[in-house]
Amino acid sequence: MTIDFKTIRFELQLFYGYTGECDEFQINRNSEIGADLLSIGLSERQAFLDNVDSGLRIIVNRPDSVTVELKNVTC
Repeated sequence: MTIDFKTIRFELQLFYGYTGECDEFQINRNSEIGADLLSIGLSERQAFLDNVDSGLRIIVNRPDSVTVELKNVTC
């Protein structure tokens, strides 16, 4: 099963809509999208997410994983 950025954003928006609270999603190398994102340099990852209009903001940026939340909400 492939998870894409739109799916991640949708799930986070759904949670926010139902609860009014923010949630986060961890991306690691176990998925195709994670392998692609983690192959990019640490300092370039947010720019990549912005370029693909993901609607996601990186809150934890590690060499082996990235944790994201919705970009358009205050958590």
